[in-house]
Amino acid sequence: SYGGILIELAQPGTTARTLFPYHDDMAVNYACTIIKRLQTARINNKADFPTMEQWLSLFSTLTVPEKMQPHVQKAALFAQELRNTEDEEYLLHGDLHHDNILLNGQDCIAIDPKGVLGEPAYEVGAFMCNPAELSEQRDLESIMAHRIALFSELLGIERQRLIKAVYVRIVLSACWTVQDNGSWFDDIRFAEKVIEL
Repeated sequence: SYGGILIELAQPGTTARTLFPYHDDMAVNYACTIIKRLQTARINNKADFPTMEQWLSLFSTLTVPEKMQPHVQKAALFAQELRNTEDEEYLLHGDLHHDNILLNGQDCIAIDPKGVLGEPAYEVGAFMCNPAELSEQRDLESIMAHRIALFSELLGIERQRLIKAVYVRIVLSACWTVQDNGSWFDDIRFAEKVIEL
């Protein structure tokens, strides 16, 4: 037998990457729209989804290169602090960045969700170190600072809390890259830029 799935047609269907660098604020706005929509999602069975806490357990089990170790230790401390003061878990996309946001008229849709339960501040991490061209920008620090300020305002998340969650999520991404035997240097560079904020 054959199966199929009906999905929404996005017009023009281009990714939010096309908005970088000149319309980056618009991409941030689209990301916030998606994050807020997910906060209203009804979850019938939370057991169907992994949690950020489960994802972050990697910090205590993965052996990382020596240069990464201080970042993993700091990220683990921040994660514990965030967990101790967390209000509520919501459904997160889990990998929300420019290439996973499609433009659809005056709106947007998200693709390729991972589906994880956690606080919305974690959702910003993947966006902060994308698109790939971001690392080539001369004004990288000001771009990241502006993004943090905008996300903080639009999502109503206190700035320092957001910075800590973003740092944790970027270090987690670096850990996944280590697992895949990839180059983790860019992730750690982004993590260092975020923590400077």
